Order: sequence, then C-alpha cells, then structure tokens
Amino acid sequence: MTGTAANVNGNNSLTPTKKKRPGDGIEIFSQPALTGTGAELGTQMVYAVNHLKERDRDLSITDIVDHLTRHPQSPAEWAELVEHMRRHPRVHWTPDPTLTEQTIYSGTYRHNPVIPGVRSKESLLAYLQSRKDAMLVHVKDLEDGWPKESLYPAITELERQHKIHVVRTKKDNHPRYVWQDDATLWKPVDPEFMIMWNKVNVPTVDDMNRLLLQAGQKPASEDPRLKELNAKVEKVKKKPKKKAPRNVTNTHLKGALSMFKDL
Repeated sequence: MTGTAANVNGNNSLTPTKKKRPGDGIEIFSQPALTGTGAELGTQMVYAVNHLKERDRDLSITDIVDHLTRHPQSPAEWAELVEHMRRHPRVHWTPDPTLTEQTIYSGTYRHNPVIPGVRSKESLLAYLQSRKDAMLVHVKDLEDGWPKESLYPAITELERQHKIHVVRTKKDNHPRYVWQDDATLWKPVDPEFMIMWNKVNVPTVDDMNRLLLQAGQKPASEDPRLKELNAKVEKVKKKPKKKAPRNVTNTHLKGALSMFKDL
C-alpha cells in the first residue's frame, strides 16, 4: 500500500493507520500559550476603577478584589494587580503610615478624577476662577469625578444664572464645553429694541467693502471680488516665448557641399 502503513492483525486483515508526521507529540515553543492573562487583567482594572469611582471613598485592595469577577489565584497575580493599581493614573494609593515597609495588602485606594475636587456648583465655579487661562473645560473631564445625574442639572442652572457659558451638542443638547461667565455683564434688552434690531438689513459680503469705502472708512479685509479677480489672473499662465533657431553653418563642409547644388 502506498502512503499508509499496514498492520496485520489476528484475522490476517490489513488495517491502515495514519502516517506519523515528524514533530507529533512534541510541544512547539515558538508561540506562547494563549492564556488571556493580559486581557483579563485589563478588564479587571476597568471594573476596579469604575468601582472606586462609584464608591468615592478609600477602599482596601481586598475590598476592590471582592468586587471583581475574577480574583487573583496566586501571589504573582496579586502582585501584578497591586502594581497596576498603584501605577494607574486614575487611582490614588495612600500607603499605610504605620508600616515601615509596605506590602501588597497595605494602604488604601481612591479614585483620582481628571479634575479633582469638583463635584458641586460651588467647586466648579471655584475651579474656573482659579484657572490662569480662559481655555474651555471639557464636560467629559468633569464627568470623570462628577456623576451626570447631578452634573448636567448643575450646569444648566449655572448657565441660566449666566455664571458659566456652555456649548452643547446639536443632536442631544448635552453640554460639551464650559467657560466662566460674568453675570454682571448681562443686561436685560427691551423686546421692542430686539424687534427693531432684527429688522435692520445687513449688507452682503460683496457690498460691505464698497459701502465702507463710500462712507470714508477703510475695510478691515480685502474686497472678496478683488480676490477672485486676482485669483483668475494668477490662473492664466503666460505662454513661453519660442526661441529663434540659430544659424549654424558647417564652415568646414562649405566647399564639399557645393557639388550637390545641381542635384
């Protein structure tokens, strides 16, 4: 038989067996075993940080592990979990002051939000006033330490009081950015004046420069019509001049070529 090995049994019948390939039964070490430990640890870290955010108080490592779906099974896994918890940017670890040398079970953990200490209207206003710049504040950064259920109503109330300026999403009207506002700059406007204001016709962009020049004022920007004309002129490419051919005479062949004049 070709390609198979034949065994003779007691009944003198041939039983084909699978040909044994080189390497069968030998463990291959070129690729690591798929244990899933790294991905599992990352998932447990997400659960741990969210748990700290919800509890909003100091917790021990055992309190955190009790909330996880998978508990460490060995001292090495405990050490790895503790190392990741203490290095996580959204987790603040407080060592045990009574110990001279910390262990994997010592100390407490607390959520460390992107903007610490801002969980009320008063603290939000104080944070905006303490900033040295007038840059916007992302609402998603506030959400990291302040639940939406109380954050969004507080933003709406402060906006209504003209203490903060809010930019909202068009789709859901959710707050997206906030700035500090000054309520003293807001003055009531007579409704009749607002009607008159809206009735005033604003010149178009093309007529704005012309009307300003007629009034003897200098426009802050160039006339858009002149920009279009300049752009058209630039687009017209000049045709390159043709160079006149040079008169090249082979003087050393002048006498030799005279015999071919009559041909």
